[in-house]
Amino acid sequence: MNKQRQYVFFLGHSFALAKKEIICLLEQEKIGYQEFLATDKLFGIEVKKTLPVDEWQKRLGGTVKIGAVAAEFFKDEVLEKIQEYLIGVAEKSSESSAVRSPGQPIVGSIKSDKSNRGTKDGKFKFSLNSYGAIGSDKILALGLKIKKALQAKGKSVRLVTSKTDQLSTVAVVKEGLLKTGADLTITAVGSELYLIKTIAVQDFADYSFKDYARPSIDSKSGMLPPKLAKLLLNLVGLNKEHVFLDPFCGSGTVLQEALLLGAKEIIGSDISPVAIKDSKSNLAWLKENYQDLIWPKVTLLISSAQELTKHLAENSVDRIAFEGYLGPSITLNVKQAENVSLELKNLYNVVFKELAKILKTGGKGIAVLPIINKQPIFDLNAFKISGLVQIKLAANPRGSLIYAREGQRVEREIFLFTKV
Repeated sequence: MNKQRQYVFFLGHSFALAKKEIICLLEQEKIGYQEFLATDKLFGIEVKKTLPVDEWQKRLGGTVKIGAVAAEFFKDEVLEKIQEYLIGVAEKSSESSAVRSPGQPIVGSIKSDKSNRGTKDGKFKFSLNSYGAIGSDKILALGLKIKKALQAKGKSVRLVTSKTDQLSTVAVVKEGLLKTGADLTITAVGSELYLIKTIAVQDFADYSFKDYARPSIDSKSGMLPPKLAKLLLNLVGLNKEHVFLDPFCGSGTVLQEALLLGAKEIIGSDISPVAIKDSKSNLAWLKENYQDLIWPKVTLLISSAQELTKHLAENSVDRIAFEGYLGPSITLNVKQAENVSLELKNLYNVVFKELAKILKTGGKGIAVLPIINKQPIFDLNAFKISGLVQIKLAANPRGSLIYAREGQRVEREIFLFTKV
């Protein structure tokens, strides 16, 4: 296999969603691929063309890092092969200046530039991580052996270590490992070991900037993470030719990511006047801070999702993505949860009928709906009633994927659908 075209995606905590997002992007770009690695943390593919890795890392919401396969070897070759590889990398390493990419924030990029301090001390730095192939104690001992071997060859070397099984993206960037070092991961594929070199990492500073620097944040009604918003838009296949709608736009997180990914027209609606005011404020902030964006037509409406056809023409929208109302933020007893679930089921039966009228034939939508106290509230018959067709995201009976973190009372269930 051509190692320059073997890529490994390091998946975020919702690995099934992250993997599906990558597959959707490959299909959208009409890129054929062969899977050679699939775990709950890694997804490896071989492709016949070089991927624009930096562009893909910026676009993907669920991928933490992207790596390239640097070497394949057997366990008894591990020390020799990694040492040999790192000597070559150390000899070629040189400092390079950071350049702001189109669409990066003016303020956010200044924050990111502080991460270059690790490239100025003259040492070649590397980290060595393992996913399932070698234990943490052994991987540290191996790293120290390689460090000594490189020092014996006259190299000034520092081994960057981590308390977890993978060095964080923050540490990778701040230690300068993408520029003049190497962040390496060993994993097993059958009887062989693969050495993966990180070549791109998620822009943690940009995500933090978009999440917390916005002027209007409503934590009471739930905060959809920008990473999840971007992931949803990739799953639904948003592109620059589409008219996009978020019928529960809240403070505008999904609208924000749709603008950053590109769409011909953006429409946001919410029943709350305060939510629409927050969206206007946040989008104005986005326009000010991301000045490279080509700004499309943006419409914000005060409207319930059940009455959207009063404002929007039938068959007028190409893509829909939203997180619906998840129910009250307080903890519910059994009877209260049953009442809320019934109320939400009735709500979404009506909403999906309305969305079916607005969505163009061949258009797609994606919905994030609540699971309350481990009980899904969405009635799958809503698809049949509305005339929409579900596109299954998973092989389970509901065809949905779950986004949840430990300890959450309300989990998010994700459905993809189309109009045929």
